[in-house]
Amino acid sequence: MTATIIALLRAKPTQFAPAAVRTALREWAFNTNRRPDAPRDVVAILKWVERNSLPVSAWGDPEKVDQVLQAIDTRLDGRQAAAWSRKRNRRILSVALGPRKPSPCGWRT
Repeated sequence: MTATIIALLRAKPTQFAPAAVRTALREWAFNTNRRPDAPRDVVAILKWVERNSLPVSAWGDPEKVDQVLQAIDTRLDGRQAAAWSRKRNRRILSVALGPRKPSPCGWRT
């Protein structure tokens, strides 16, 4: 889900180290038990991510969906992820999005 969130930002978080953003999301934002105890630097990152996240309606843009799929299929070094990893990431994304009905353009909404 970290790659999905980063792909759905309005801008790249250039004022923060990429590893710090991924860690803040993975260790604090997605972990409801730890979230209240997040350090100040992590809180600053998460607030920036919140302000710069695209609305849910971005899922209606096929270009954005392609960017998300590309992001979850790519390793941090830019190479394509292993087939099992791509399959797992797409399955996680599908579960996170929940049941959707088909739309006229072929995308699920």
